Amino acid sequence: MEALCDLDMRWKGLKHSGSMSLQVVYPSRLHFEVYGPFGETLLYVDRQGKDFLLSAQGEKITDAGVFEERFGIKVDEFMEDIAMRSARRQGNGASYVQRDGYRVVYRLNDGENTVCWEGPEGTICIRFIEATFG
Repeated sequence: MEALCDLDMRWKGLKHSGSMSLQVVYPSRLHFEVYGPFGETLLYVDRQGKDFLLSAQGEKITDAGVFEERFGIKVDEFMEDIAMRSARRQGNGASYVQRDGYRVVYRLNDGENTVCWEGPEGTICIRFIEATFG
């Protein structure tokens, strides 16, 4: 899947709203970039197989554990969540996956196709604007 998205994040003291591009080939590839107001890349994440790179504000990190420390979400679970590979439950008009410490809520086909991670740390919502599957 390749997608253009809007990101709305209020998570662990981080706040950002803006555009992002996303590519997922489950289970081996995750690539996304979060853009600033002038199109500059604020966050770059690339995982291909066991190789991992997170780049933000001039720092380059190759340990996927740092992603989990910063966001409280394991990279593998993040990929599963986006690819909708986990068993989902139904509640309050949406489907969801309950994870340790947060819930992933899917609101699809209602004009606002979103995936949101909701927990005590805040929310991260990705709204899909355009997506292609191949």
